[in-house]
Amino acid sequence: PFIKRAVACYCSSKSAKALALDLHTFSDREELFRAILESDQILALLLSDELFPSAEHPELGAFLPKLKVRGHALREEQFADIRSLALNYRHLFIFVDNKKLRLSAIWERLQFLIPEKFVIQAIDAVLDERAQVRSNASPELSRIRRELTRKRASADRIFQRMLKRYRDKGYIADFDESVSESRRVLAITASYKGQVQGILHGSSNRHSIAFIEPGETVEINNEIAELLEAEKNEIKRILRQLSTDLNPYHDYIKTVEDTMVWLDFSRAKALFAQAQEACYPEILED
Repeated sequence: PFIKRAVACYCSSKSAKALALDLHTFSDREELFRAILESDQILALLLSDELFPSAEHPELGAFLPKLKVRGHALREEQFADIRSLALNYRHLFIFVDNKKLRLSAIWERLQFLIPEKFVIQAIDAVLDERAQVRSNASPELSRIRRELTRKRASADRIFQRMLKRYRDKGYIADFDESVSESRRVLAITASYKGQVQGILHGSSNRHSIAFIEPGETVEINNEIAELLEAEKNEIKRILRQLSTDLNPYHDYIKTVEDTMVWLDFSRAKALFAQAQEACYPEILED
C-alpha cells in the first residue's frame, strides 16, 4: 500500500491517482512486460536529463456524457476543458512522435490516436481565450452586441445628464448612484424623492436614501434588458450547435482522456522509479 500511495503522489489527475491506488499484481505476462517497459522508457528519458511533459488535463467525466444527449448545450467552461484536453494531448503526441524510437512502447499506444484538429478549431471559432462566446460566432450575436454597445452608451449619457441635474439641485445623497437589478439608479436623499420622476427601486436600511431609476432612462433600459435576453438566447443556440457539431467526436474525446490518464500514470511510475533509484527488474518465469 505505501508504494501505491507514493506513486499516486506523482500523478496529476484524480483518475491517474485512482489507477495507482488500485494497482495490483499482473496475471498476464505480456501485459506485465509492456507496463514495465512503458515506464522504463520514460525513466530512461528522465535519466538523460530530458523532461517528459506532464499529462495534466481537465477531468471531463462529470459532463462529457451529456455531449451525446441530443439538444443539450454544454457550458462555455466545459468546452474550454475539452479544448485544453485536446491541446495537451496534441503536444504530448508530437513529443512522443519526435522520440518514437526511444519511446517505442508509448508510441505503440499513441500512433493510431491521431490528434483531431476539428475539435480545437470548432471550439476556437466560438470561444475566445477567456472562454467567452465570440461576437463573430454568429451574425445575429454580432448584431445584438453592436446594438447593446450603442444603447448602453446612450443610457450612460442620459443617466449622467440626470445625475448632474439632481446633484446641482442638491437632491443627491453622499454617494451618487447604485445598481438595482442590473439597472443604474440614483441615490436620492429621502426627503427629495417626491421631486424626482422615475421608478423607486427601494431604499437604504434607515430609509434615509431612496434608489430611483430616472424616468428618462426607463425605456432605454428596457430595450437593453430585451437585448440582454436576446444575447443570452443566441449564446444558448450557438453552444447547442457547437454541442451538436462535437457530438460525433464524443468517443474520440473519451479515448483521448483515457489515454492521458494512462500517460499520467506511466509518467508517475517513472518519476517514482527515478526518486527511488530503481531499475528494470529481472523477471523469472517461476
